[in-house]
Amino acid sequence: MEIKHLIVLSVACLFFACNQQPAELFVETENFADKGGWVVDQQFLDLMGSPYLMANGMGQPVKDATTVVTFPRKGTYRMFVRTFNWTSIWFDGKGPGRFQVMIDGKPVGTTFGDTGKTWYWQDGGKVEIDNTKVIISLHDLAGFNGRCDAIYFTQDETFVPPSDLSALTAFRYKQTGIKPKNGGKYDFVMVGGGVAEILRK
Repeated sequence: MEIKHLIVLSVACLFFACNQQPAELFVETENFADKGGWVVDQQFLDLMGSPYLMANGMGQPVKDATTVVTFPRKGTYRMFVRTFNWTSIWFDGKGPGRFQVMIDGKPVGTTFGDTGKTWYWQDGGKVEIDNTKVIISLHDLAGFNGRCDAIYFTQDETFVPPSDLSALTAFRYKQTGIKPKNGGKYDFVMVGGGVAEILRK
């Protein structure tokens, strides 16, 4: 191949690389295929706009929740985990809801769920994705109500997912493509079905 052709090819490759959008992947934990011993909890819907998974093992670590995800491409991603240290309301130290995120059976270096004062995106550092299809697991470490709402992977070096509810709601809709629909008008609506049932007339 002639030198000028190599130069043109190199410039084209560089142009493509520079204009390629950063890859990203948004995973909502309530949609995990196998929830293991984790349970879906909706008690913070008014504060965060989504249910989440909780590891309520009464002090005994519960079985891993797992699912298979497909990344848009291989490479290095920054990982964020939306979680909540539920004892921070009363206690300033490390919380008991500790858990790990595992990728194809290997834990990332960060422990989640035991820091912070509110629901937030905890930085999980950088992870290397060697295959586009991987198994993601939530590995409970304590059995004391670890909480995980979502996991976000991005190749954008500066972006941090929003925590403000309105911005987060818009971000969640953009990622999932799912928006609430107007269900119409009714004379009687029952919300819930247990002790906390609310009746609106």
